[in-house]
Amino acid sequence: MRVGSWVAVVAVAVGLTSACDSGLSADDLDGTTYTSTSVSGRDLVEETAITLVFDGDRVSTNAGCNTSGGRYEIDGGTLRAAGEWASTTIGCPDDLAAQDDWLQGMLEDGVGAELDDHTLTLTSDDVTIDMTAE
Repeated sequence: MRVGSWVAVVAVAVGLTSACDSGLSADDLDGTTYTSTSVSGRDLVEETAITLVFDGDRVSTNAGCNTSGGRYEIDGGTLRAAGEWASTTIGCPDDLAAQDDWLQGMLEDGVGAELDDHTLTLTSDDVTIDMTAE
């Protein structure tokens, strides 16, 4: 094979690799607030929603009572809490406290994250959260 052919093969391979690796990044989320529009696989406490506010490599969360936040990272389409998080300590009713804990646990474990226009979809083994940018 001639050098020109090898260059073409390498260029195609690099292009395919880049296309497969063009996933979500922190830059895509920076400066945006997302609020849940639907949650399947878990019932939220009545009249609550999940809110995520992205600012650089940090995210703050609210699932109905306390606000938590800290650093996050995205790797291979998985969004995950990174390092220690801080939280307000409002005395919440048990159901709201459990919902706060559930959301933080999901983020610590890591969730699949996909962005389609203004819709952020988070998925775990049994839960899907659709969120819309405000």
